[in-house]
Amino acid sequence: STSDITGLVSWLSSNPEVGSINYQATAGLFRANKVGQTSISASLSGKTSPAVTVNVTAAQLLSIALSPAQVSLEKGARQSFEATGSFSDGSSSVLTAAVAWNSKEKAVGTIDNQGVFTALSPGDTEITASSGDVTSSPGKVTVKQPVLQSMLLTPRLASLEKNETQLFAVKGTYSDGHEEELNTRVTWDIKDPQVARIGSSGLL
Repeated sequence: STSDITGLVSWLSSNPEVGSINYQATAGLFRANKVGQTSISASLSGKTSPAVTVNVTAAQLLSIALSPAQVSLEKGARQSFEATGSFSDGSSSVLTAAVAWNSKEKAVGTIDNQGVFTALSPGDTEITASSGDVTSSPGKVTVKQPVLQSMLLTPRLASLEKNETQLFAVKGTYSDGHEEELNTRVTWDIKDPQVARIGSSGLL
């Protein structure tokens, strides 16, 4: 006859660093501790079972998720992406510095090996992170033109005699911090055209 003696035998793992038996005081419950090999046997009343070899392998990477999944940036801006891996043992880990990063449209923006994206020109691109045969779903990046935020007219005050001329200049400051001369791109106006006239380049 046969009988379940799981709770009566003495369990032994030949390499407890790789795997321990009777985990959490549960008879016969094996816990894998690290990659390697061990043998499990049971003994009772001077009799020992044949050993069973247990190979503990590394958890396999199943998928990679990117964060953020979608972002809109102005030209010249930077954005850090994070890659998180999900493994076959149910665990997850940040893999940002361990994956290979790629930007589909490199003229729109590039991404370095730390996951930092630099916006180069207006347009759309997709960001992916890969490790071995596993590649993330693409993160979507839209790069926009910087927005004009303010204009400065110089000089602020001019005093002229009749038939004298004065060239005015206007400088624009954009949302990304850069400045541009806008003399030929703005519409010039003068309050009293009977006193003076101003041309399309800012010449009074």
